[in-house]
This record gives sequence, C-alpha cells and structure tokens, in this order.
Amino acid sequence: MNEEDLKRIWLRQPVTGTPTPGGPAEMNQKMRRFDRQIFWRDVRELAAGVLIIVWFSWYFARYTGALARLGCLLVIASSVFIDWKLIRGKLQAGRAAPDAPVLEVLRVEWRKVTTQIGLLRNVLWWYLLPLATGVSVFQFGIISDPLRRSVSVFVWAVVMVVVDWVNQYAVRKSLLPLQTELETLLGLPPQSSHPMKKNQFKNMFLLLLMLGALAALLWNAARAAASEPPPAEPQIEAMLTTCVDKQRRAPGIVIAVADKQGTRFYARGWRDRSSNQPVEADTLFEIGSITKVFTAEVLQAMVEKGEVRLDDPIEKFLPPNVKTPQRDGRHITLLSLATQTSGLPRLPDNLNPADPNNPYADYTVEQLYDFLARCELTSDIGRKYEYSNLGGGLLGQVLALRASLSYEALVVKTICEPLGLASTRITLTPELKARLAPGHDRDGERAANWDIPVLAGAGALRSTARDLAVFVAANARLADSSLSHVMLECQQPRESTGPFGKIGLMWQIDTLHKTIWHNGGTGGYRSYIGFKADGSRGVVVLANSANSVDDLGQYLLGDKAKVDDFKLTKARRAIQLPREVLEAYVGQYKFSLAPVTITATRDGNRFYIQMTGQERLEFFPESQTDFFTKVVDAQLTFVTNGASQATAVVLHQNGIDQTAKRIGPP
Repeated sequence: MNEEDLKRIWLRQPVTGTPTPGGPAEMNQKMRRFDRQIFWRDVRELAAGVLIIVWFSWYFARYTGALARLGCLLVIASSVFIDWKLIRGKLQAGRAAPDAPVLEVLRVEWRKVTTQIGLLRNVLWWYLLPLATGVSVFQFGIISDPLRRSVSVFVWAVVMVVVDWVNQYAVRKSLLPLQTELETLLGLPPQSSHPMKKNQFKNMFLLLLMLGALAALLWNAARAAASEPPPAEPQIEAMLTTCVDKQRRAPGIVIAVADKQGTRFYARGWRDRSSNQPVEADTLFEIGSITKVFTAEVLQAMVEKGEVRLDDPIEKFLPPNVKTPQRDGRHITLLSLATQTSGLPRLPDNLNPADPNNPYADYTVEQLYDFLARCELTSDIGRKYEYSNLGGGLLGQVLALRASLSYEALVVKTICEPLGLASTRITLTPELKARLAPGHDRDGERAANWDIPVLAGAGALRSTARDLAVFVAANARLADSSLSHVMLECQQPRESTGPFGKIGLMWQIDTLHKTIWHNGGTGGYRSYIGFKADGSRGVVVLANSANSVDDLGQYLLGDKAKVDDFKLTKARRAIQLPREVLEAYVGQYKFSLAPVTITATRDGNRFYIQMTGQERLEFFPESQTDFFTKVVDAQLTFVTNGASQATAVVLHQNGIDQTAKRIGPP
C-alpha cells in the first residue's frame, strides 16, 4: 500500500477529529520535531539525574546525621527511578523498522505520543513528589531552624505546582492535538482518544500541600518573631558550663544580661587555663568590630552638633593632596562608610604586616592614602552592602581628623565619659593592662594582642562586660542617657543586608527576631552585644578565644532555642620544612569559579597566605604538602604533580574543597 492508496482509504473513512491538511507527509515532519524534542529532553534529564546522584553521594559522605543521610538516599533513589522511568517509556513506545509501512510508522508515533501524555499527566507522582520529599528530608537534617524548614517546604510546594501546571499545559496544547491527528489518520474509533480530564484528587492534593506549607511558614514566622523565652539564671549557668568545661570553646567567658530588673553578670573559666585567675565582670577583652558601633555613634553625635553631615564626602576632611576613589561621579560619603555601602574592599591590598599575628600594627597613614589613590571601586557607592573593615577604619580616621583629636580621645570624650565607661580604652594603663585576659587561638594556644593605630575605628577598643553592659542598656533605653537620641538614630534601618537583615549606622538589624546587634573578633578574642528592639533585654558576651560566641548571644536574647554544638578543631602539630620546599609553593593561585586569588609568600622559614580582600595569615606545615593556620579553621594542600613548583593548591574550609591553579609569581 503506497501513500496515495492510504489517502484514498482515509477519505472513505468517517472523520473522528480534525483532518490533517498535509496527511502523512506533514505528520512525518511534526513527528520528527517531536522526536528531537523528546530526545534532547531525555538527554538533559538523564544527565541531571547522574549529576544529582553524584552530588548527593558526596553529601551522604559529608553529613553524618541520620535524617540528612536518609534524605540523600531518597534523592538518589528518586533519581534512579526517574531515569528508569524515562528509559522504560522510550522502550515501551518501540521503534518502527526503516522499511516499515506508513501505517505501522504512524502506530509507533501514536504510542510515543500516548506514552509521553501518560508521563506528563502523572509527573507530580513519579518525578516531583519523590525528589522534593528527598530534598526536604535532607534539608531538615542539616537545618534546625523551623522557619527555614518551612520556607524550604513552601518553595518546593510552589515549584511542584508550577512545574506540574507547565506539563499539563503542554499536554493540552501540544500533545493531545497531536494524538488526535494521529488517531484521525489511523482511523481509530472515537473512544480511543483521551481528552484531558481534571484530576480532582491531584488538584486537591496540590492545593492542600500549598496551603499546608504556607500555614507552616506563617506559623513559624510568627513563632520566630515572638522568639523563644529568654533563658533563666539556671539555664545560663548550665550553658556557660557546657561552653567552657565541656566544649572547651574558650578558657573563659563573661556574660552580662540587662533588663528592666537590672544587670546581672555570669562568668566561668580563667584568663588562661594555666593560671588561677578567674574571668569576671571587670576583666578586659579586645572587642574587635564592636568598635565600629562606637565609631558610628561618634559620627551621629558629631552630626547632631553640626560638625559634619552624613552626606559629606570623605575628601572634605582628608588632606587636600589625598585622592579618593569615585564611581560614576559619586563620592564616598560618611553615610556610605557607616552603612557599609562605600564599595571599598574588606581590607586594603597593601596590608602586608611584618608580624601576621599582629596584622594592623605597622600599617601607616601613608599606606592608607596610597591605597585610596589607587583603589577602583567594584560596586556603586550607596547601592550594595559589602562589609569592610577598611571602611570602618577610614570612618574613624576621618572623624578624628575633623575633630583634631586622636580616635581614642574622640571616643572617650563623646561616648565613654558621658556613659562612665572607665575601662573602655585603646591605650591601657598599668591597672587596665593587669586586668586584660590573654587571648587564645581556636586550638586554645596563646594568641598575640592586636594593635590597630590607623584603622582604629574598625576594631581597636578593649572593654569589659561591665562597661559594655552600660553601653547596651543605654542603647536599649533600659537606662537614661544624654546620648539616647544619638543611639536611637544609629539604630534606624537604612540599607538591606539580606532577606531578614538591615543595617543602621553600623548596627546590624535582625528584622525577623527584632534584634539589634554587632559582633567582634581579633586574633584571640570574640565578642557579641545585642538587644531587643523593644528594649526588653540586652546582652554582652566576651570570650578570650577566637571561637565564635554569636550563638550564645542569640540564645540569651531568645533568638535561638539552644547554643550550637561545638567541637574543637583537630589538634595540629607544625613541622619544619626546608626553605627550598617552601619556595616551591610561593606564587599566585586563582580559583576558576570566583574572582579570588591566593598569594603565597615566604619570609625565611615562615610561610604566609593572603586571599583577595583578606589579611595575610601565617600557615604552618604539618606534612610535606599540607598546611594549616591557627586563626581560622582552614587548611591548604599544595599539588606539584612532579613539577619543581606547585601547580595548584586546594583550600579546605567549611567542609568544602576548592582548587586554585597557579597563575604566576606573587
């Protein structure tokens, strides 16, 4: 039977659908396009399935929690099932022989279309739901926050609804008309066509899923906004015991809690584990970046006195020969520095300390001005939040120049004296020095104190829990102060920092928990201050260790149900390597997926690493190719591949390995 004979037969048959004007020839073209679309879709899906299997196999090895691993197994099983389903659908449809009659070819094409209709109609059950369930279980295993869990479920519910709708639309608009044309050409009886019917059960399921996810999201948002009740005294004492004695997070931790009943202090541990001097409310600590809040309040006080304006450009107060960076005709202003939107990098690129354990000590004003003259901003001024220690230090420098005082004298005059903060200083008297707790690195070894003469506004202050409790109480309006209006202005939200974050004048604002806070850290200390926006409670946490205490502050404010699990990093022992081995690793290395370079340098037998926008850190060899630093939990492995110089370096941090390839000398 040839094509003309087939046409005559079709003309004599009753038409059960819309006739195809071009008959088999046009249908053949349509099916070719259809086959190509299905082929490339299957290739994409199969490739994605393999990638997901590899990806979640790696997650399975990385995360040891039972729920996270169960989620990984569900995702892997779902991916295998999806790939099998696609392959099985292709095999079920079959394939016509090259010399098969036209009628047989059309029957095969009809089976292909019918199979695809079946797959797409039920895509929710065999594709979306299994995969979403696995991913949600995995995320529940690695996310403890109920709100974030609800957001995850809600996002997946929306994704499922949208993807299912798109597939059903494709069935209605493309596949069903194609199926009808094929059935018309084949002369199949009308009852064999399958018009699209509403699946009431599925629609009800999707609606309930979305409403349930939305209800969970709103409930958890309300719960999170209300926060947990702040811990009582026995819970605080137990938390301190856990952090100091069991977790060994720091040799000593001091806490202050201020509310309408007054201020209470809690302390546990020692200034140093080898000493018998306990930490207490009057023990001195380096407070790092909490200094930035003092800088911002000095700025606002000077604004209210008419000495400066927030929109003043910084060059107004710098020496006339100092060139400052601009972008699109806009100048860096005092406001852009105070809201971390100046576009300046985190640190200047000419910060190359003689002693990396005291990285800011020898940085000069001349170096600062030289960097400003060369700096090219990578983002628009006032548009994008980018945290910058350089920006905070520059703000302090500019304000000190305007006041014709040292930064320390300006802070003491503007903030410390009105509040009675006698122990908040940069330069320590013998009496203050005697109360200073030694700092410790993440492994508990003694760490050097930091001196920050030029960028003092970024983190040079030292203080006590008693002084900072007064400062926090005044900011939270738990105590009267002549600076109340200054403090309130600094807390007003000005720029967004993320989904639930804003920044005032240096103060970080958690809009979800309605908490205003800032933290700090130097080489051997960590600190946190914060208070509720309604003034109901304020807290201070100080530790003589480089391990974070942010979670303690959040717990004390009721923003977390418990403090984080914490384990000391693996104890590492440094070894000596010959200079020629260290020299083989000296060079610049670049990551392929980010505009970040690692610069490795050597000074005698000491080895240093500096990443783009970061301070230079000393790294210590623990094997022929493996190095570690005592400042953060990060390690490096150099790759030589038999060459005289390293060809790449692998950064190990936060459970992720990233490779940077050598691009040349430092």
